[in-house]
Amino acid sequence: MKEHLKTIHLLHAIYILTFVFSLCYIMVSTGVSELVQGTQDTHFINFGVNWELENGEKLANIGRIPSPEDGGEVVLRKQLPKDIRDGEALNFDSHNVYFSLKIGENEPYHFQMEENLTGMGYGDVFHNILLSRKMAGKIVEIRAINAFPGEKSSGFESVMICDHQVYNHRYVGKNGLAAILSLLIIFFGFVVFTVRFGIVGRRMEYNLNALGIVVVLLGSWTLLETRLPQMLTGATAFLRALDYLLLLFVPYPLMLFINSLTKKKKRIYNKIIFVSSSVGFLGTVGIHFAFGIDMHRLTMISHITFIFGFIVIGYMLYQNYCYCKVKDIDDNIGFFYYGAAALGIGGLTDLALYNLWKKAGMKSGNFLRIGLLVFIVMMFQQIMRWISAEQRLNKRDRFINNLLQYSMSGDSPEEILNQMLEYTGNEMKAARAYIFEDQWDGTYNNTYEWCRNGVESVKGKNQRVPFEGGIEYWYREFEETKCVVIDDREAYNNISGAGICSYMKARNAETLVVSPLEIKGKCIGFFGVDDPPEEMLKDMSESMRLLAYFVTEVLRQRDDQKELINYSYYDQMTGARNRRAQQEFIEKGLDKKASYGFVMCDINGLKTANDTWGHEEGDHMICDVADVLIMVFGKNNVYRLGGDEFSAFGTWKSEDELVKLIENVKALLQVKGRSASLGYVFRPDGDEDFEAVKNEADERMYKDKAAFYEAHPELNRRT
Repeated sequence: MKEHLKTIHLLHAIYILTFVFSLCYIMVSTGVSELVQGTQDTHFINFGVNWELENGEKLANIGRIPSPEDGGEVVLRKQLPKDIRDGEALNFDSHNVYFSLKIGENEPYHFQMEENLTGMGYGDVFHNILLSRKMAGKIVEIRAINAFPGEKSSGFESVMICDHQVYNHRYVGKNGLAAILSLLIIFFGFVVFTVRFGIVGRRMEYNLNALGIVVVLLGSWTLLETRLPQMLTGATAFLRALDYLLLLFVPYPLMLFINSLTKKKKRIYNKIIFVSSSVGFLGTVGIHFAFGIDMHRLTMISHITFIFGFIVIGYMLYQNYCYCKVKDIDDNIGFFYYGAAALGIGGLTDLALYNLWKKAGMKSGNFLRIGLLVFIVMMFQQIMRWISAEQRLNKRDRFINNLLQYSMSGDSPEEILNQMLEYTGNEMKAARAYIFEDQWDGTYNNTYEWCRNGVESVKGKNQRVPFEGGIEYWYREFEETKCVVIDDREAYNNISGAGICSYMKARNAETLVVSPLEIKGKCIGFFGVDDPPEEMLKDMSESMRLLAYFVTEVLRQRDDQKELINYSYYDQMTGARNRRAQQEFIEKGLDKKASYGFVMCDINGLKTANDTWGHEEGDHMICDVADVLIMVFGKNNVYRLGGDEFSAFGTWKSEDELVKLIENVKALLQVKGRSASLGYVFRPDGDEDFEAVKNEADERMYKDKAAFYEAHPELNRRT
């Protein structure tokens, strides 16, 4: 029996080492580029239709171009439009095609990749060729050679003329949903790892590690099929190699997981799948390097390996079903059957469609992605049932699971954090549970606190706590243990110094347990409890480390929510609130029965500035006016309603006070060399009809603007 287990462990080690070695080799051989940024510009021209071949034939779309059997060139031509801008680029995605590109008589671009780890094919590469107004109306000529002669699988997709960042932004928007779903799938895989290592303990009989690997591998493969990783990183060869090899590593961990579910386990199936996966991997790589055959021509090997794995798994599940039926026992994996069926159907459908229509350039992964989502939902239900069973056997597991429920039950991250602290304090029978967050100036603030009845709150006394001389000692321990347990304050003081002791005295704490809060390996604070019972201290380390992880995730959610609110309600260029924020303020925040004032503002001469000095100067003008309005009326009272239009609210004591503020605005604008027309309305007794107030302010503003343009006719936009 021991020798048999040694053989199984050796197979596992070989498999893991093979995958890790392959991944490291690919990464070292290729490398990864930096991510690109988004943009606020939206101008673009679709340039991928109505191209002309050398023989005069029109192509409705160049996503798939003709491919001569002899590997000869295909010549494509199209005239550039008249309205291209300086700084824009011809952006497109080329798929397994080598080409040169001419604009007029010049040849500014030539693309010919060297042979990579997978062969001469490269999958997808994104290009951008800088254009200028001088090129408007010139003929673009592309001389293309298919990397795989005779296959109609090469061409140019997503061909647009626009700013490069606009192109990236649109491409991400187009494929973002599929990518997000893939990322969610990958995230669920890591959640499975977390559940396995953190929540269910070591007694879980099901191999959740293998399940996590399967989900991460399949999620990563579907993410590659969106082409966003290729666009964002430029790591073409690395990602193409992953695209071909990832599926080969799926059947074995999938078999390990499913075999762990069966009531009558047969390890022979693990060996069969291990051998078939190894043959598939070594066959693909060996044939490629031995005979120089491109991996694109060898995809059938990985597909056959994948299909064979599913057949064996299906047969094993059928045997398990028959065994349970004969023995009249519940296999307790009902949800899994539904999820596995969806995953199998989705995966096999994608493989079938790819092989039937790959010459048409069909994207892969859609059906597998759907199947994975169904599988994940089903497995989530299944795992919850397993965890519920484990909770009956392990009190610590019940504690962590309840904490997870707390983390999903609140209406806001703030509420969730307070609930988590309350639950933690009660379960650990502590005097206090608290969170300290790094202020990034050498101090820490106690941002959240729960206190047991009768225990004094010390949150207000624990602000701007210095890092040096106390907390820094914990951080050195965090690097080794990820948790600090103090069961004797005075004894710990002799080891760490007076800083920690004074800190605990200030909190009137004799014992405590603290764990770091980390995001991407960077400590952002710590989470702790004061005065838990001594008998619980020795068993709290693992629970506290897991608690810190969940607290960190909620803190991240809180920060993301704040950022989202800022993005939704504030104009990103000026910092003023936006039209949506104004509408919400009018509906929910403005007391129309009390005294209030309303101001409308429109920038003078903006169109002239844009036409004369460019839109960048116009943006500076808008920002200058916004800065003055915010300076005078306050950031929370100024709204940008359109390109050059702003508004402001206030609860002033008198109309004279409002008039002085408007005069102040005009004086400050004059200092900045700017001008704006303003109209205001003051309602000392309030006014329920805000639309009438707005119209009156508009009318006054336009009168002010008319007077301005009468004095400055050269700036009149109509002129």
